[in-house]
Amino acid sequence: MSRISEQSLLDRVLTDNIDELPTGVLCSGLQYSDQNQLINKIRTALLAKGHQDLYVFASEDNRSIAIDQVRVLVDRLSRVAVSGCHWVIISGVDYMHVSAANALLKILEEPPGKTHFILFSASENRVLNTIRSRVQKLYINRAGVSLSSQREELISKLVSIMHSENIFCSVHAEIEDGHDAISALMELINRMIVSGSHDKLLWKYYDELLSVYRLNAQRSCMNHSMLLDRVALILQYCANHQSCRAYQAA
Repeated sequence: MSRISEQSLLDRVLTDNIDELPTGVLCSGLQYSDQNQLINKIRTALLAKGHQDLYVFASEDNRSIAIDQVRVLVDRLSRVAVSGCHWVIISGVDYMHVSAANALLKILEEPPGKTHFILFSASENRVLNTIRSRVQKLYINRAGVSLSSQREELISKLVSIMHSENIFCSVHAEIEDGHDAISALMELINRMIVSGSHDKLLWKYYDELLSVYRLNAQRSCMNHSMLLDRVALILQYCANHQSCRAYQAA
């Protein structure tokens, strides 16, 4: 998954060489309010460039496009695009009903004419696997939020997950980027060690995570799910370790 800023996404969408754009992109990492703000920017920019064949499905809460709306979309996309291509923007695809998701998948597999899809989700992990396999996956860095702030948020999320009843499920549901999670967990373990934990196994896990991080950065040898499994396993150990529990409570 590639990281990209909101402005970089806008620049890609507004490129003069539309043929270079992928048929579909899945943008993750933004909550509904942030998704809709960015969608409004994209809609305004596309309309300003003369793209009239624009279909936007945005929601204010945990809902997304319904099956009836997908059927209407199929009908509209079957018509000739006045401006040369169709644009489809959908928020909350991680909350789509299975029937609507499968109907959307059929369009992604065989898009009518020249069509570009921009899909938004808070969590990529909740999006239907078959949809994820058909699109380019992007992680949106929120405007005005530094990378260091996002890193601290991720570390705080890992600490919070250690309190959850099912760490493995929580990791896979809440963590967007396995590579970033490995890096954040390394920092969390380092802070535990600095705070007074002398458990040798923590050092062992740190060294292992460092090796995985470096190897994955060079070759992307582990898929997203494998990375999250490793994060969950080590978080489970941390949750059960006395000195780590003391760190959580500090």
